[in-house]
Amino acid sequence: MTVSILGPPIRNRCIGAAAALLVAHIFSPAFAEPVDLELVIATDVSRSVNTEEAMLQRDGVAQAFRSAEIIEAIERGALG
Repeated sequence: MTVSILGPPIRNRCIGAAAALLVAHIFSPAFAEPVDLELVIATDVSRSVNTEEAMLQRDGVAQAFRSAEIIEAIERGALG
């Protein structure tokens, strides 16, 4: 026989409070910060990616950061 330290009323209140906080967080508005460049880097991390494909993805990310267009967009922005 197991004995619970928290009885059902306390446990239910804790679960209810946690659920309320989660819902409040999910539905709270997100505030965007101004940036000079929005760069999205997506990589496939599934098990179907072999070594060659993983290297190709990493090289693509590296090339993006070496791109003259990307560097220029970052440097000419007010936020730098």
